[in-house]
Amino acid sequence: MVKEVNRRFLLTLWNIFNYFITYSNLDLIDKKDILNKLDNIQGEYKYLDEWILTRYLQLVITTTEYLDKYNSFSATKEIESFVNDLSTWYIRRSRERTGTDSSNKKDKIQFYSVLYKILLGLSKVMAPFTPFISEYIFQNLQGGKSVHLEDWPIDEVEGLELDNRLIEKMTAARLVVEKIHAKRKEIKIPVRQPLAKAIVSSNDKNLQQINDLFNLIEEETNVKSLEVKPGKDKVTLDTKITEKLAQEAKTRELIRSVQQERKNMGINLDQYIYLTSPWLPQDKILVQKLKNKALIRELSIGIFKVKEDK
Repeated sequence: MVKEVNRRFLLTLWNIFNYFITYSNLDLIDKKDILNKLDNIQGEYKYLDEWILTRYLQLVITTTEYLDKYNSFSATKEIESFVNDLSTWYIRRSRERTGTDSSNKKDKIQFYSVLYKILLGLSKVMAPFTPFISEYIFQNLQGGKSVHLEDWPIDEVEGLELDNRLIEKMTAARLVVEKIHAKRKEIKIPVRQPLAKAIVSSNDKNLQQINDLFNLIEEETNVKSLEVKPGKDKVTLDTKITEKLAQEAKTRELIRSVQQERKNMGINLDQYIYLTSPWLPQDKILVQKLKNKALIRELSIGIFKVKEDK
């Protein structure tokens, strides 16, 4: 049981914390730049940021209610559920916002501001249950005498209204993602292969009101366009693979191979490389994407090889 909790919860939390530290340092984020920067959330990821902050508000409220009733078991289940959402949806859908994947400094500040607030608050909520890792996260993010001498964070959320509608819409969006992934698995087309279109038919009213979340769904399922319409539950995918879509899939696979080789060679995340590969994309946009994603200084045709730029 201890091993399972460690794998399912503590390692997940640690990976989130490590991601924040690693990439905020890589992006040269100053702590003063991300404090109290959440008054005006905007941009492409507005709904994603607002959703995770709403989930945090919900977490504080529910764990407080459970602990007031001495129901620590239910409180821990809420924390575990939140950390899972933070990892498998928020961080997963925000990876394009950090490091060399993004040049949007304003959005980076917004992302790190949100994640800083979440992790700091989470260290306080978790303190009664996981005292040591909570203390470590708290000291690294803020410092002070101890997280165990901090006020319980219910004061942070008092007077704030829980946006249940946003939570319902994001739940519906994730349901659409599950349906599309299931269909891909059924017809044996992996997610790395982009598809032109997905049509989801459903009479679920929540699914009819998620237009503003389409970009998140399209990115997660790797489809170029999405249509949700009333009707019997059904997912239809445009399975025609054009040359452009095929090249994009091969480019994604090449990026994955390069990044794995970088990791095997111990090359730092911010270090440029030279790449030799037997296949390279013809499309100029895909070539630039490959260079940006893998920090490639120069490309050449030949036997696959990654060389460190010294």
